[in-house]
Amino acid sequence: MAVDVEWEEQGVSQAPTPCPLPSRREIREAEANRLSDDTSPRHHPQGVQTTRVFSLAQSGVLAALFVMTVVIPLSGFVGSEASISLPSRAMGTALGSTWMQGRHTVISNSLEGSATAVSRARFRAPLTVTQCIPAETSANGERSVEVDRRTVYMPIEAGRYQSTSPFGPRTNPVNGLPDFHTGTDMAAPLGTPLHAVYSGVVVDVYHDPYGGGDAVKLRHEFSDGTVFYSLYLHQYANQILVTKGQNVEAGQVIGAVGSQGMSTGPHLHLEIHNASDDPIDPDAWLAANGAIDINQEACS
Repeated sequence: MAVDVEWEEQGVSQAPTPCPLPSRREIREAEANRLSDDTSPRHHPQGVQTTRVFSLAQSGVLAALFVMTVVIPLSGFVGSEASISLPSRAMGTALGSTWMQGRHTVISNSLEGSATAVSRARFRAPLTVTQCIPAETSANGERSVEVDRRTVYMPIEAGRYQSTSPFGPRTNPVNGLPDFHTGTDMAAPLGTPLHAVYSGVVVDVYHDPYGGGDAVKLRHEFSDGTVFYSLYLHQYANQILVTKGQNVEAGQVIGAVGSQGMSTGPHLHLEIHNASDDPIDPDAWLAANGAIDINQEACS
């Protein structure tokens, strides 16, 4: 009080000192302003960007659905037989009721005109068939096949067999011992027709004592006088269609694929013998003599 009296005596009025701490009202206003600023979009650029990306993605999905359900059908690229239900194999092409069926359609169309491709539906065939015969006339079991007795034919129709064991040294698949394979093996379903590789005469129908099952042996002679033999083993006697001494034409069905004797499964064991009746490589001989499929016309 002494100080106050002294200030009053000197004629000086003292101003009140403001409080250094904010008032309750100021605290509430500051807090409200802070919350308002934090929720403002300018403080959340990442949220704005996420919202924009989501909007663009949603627009893209809607646009894609519009194209698939409206634009493509109206454009004529997809026929009424095509399915646009997902999963779709390809867009803009009539593929069939499903993409899996459509895949087969595409494959079959791409193979049109290739006799080799048509005949390889079940088994891979090592023989390459040329275009001497159109694909639509390949054998279907409903037409007769005209053959040339001067032409060498494959013993099994292309696409119905798979080469499994060639001519030469190997380990015997039955007993596991090393041996020399005197022919070539062509695996095929039981009962698959066997064709004479060339015109000739049946010199023997017999049961092979070395595990070859029932067999047929033919003698052939080329126009130049060259003699050779062909042998067809592992057959069943009741499916052999020729008899000893019978003349056969090139490509004629003489029997069927069997699995008799030392065999791990149905197949033809084909042997080709030279004029001295010694076995030679059948695959090399067929290739060297231009062997063709039974359903292929001889090229001129």
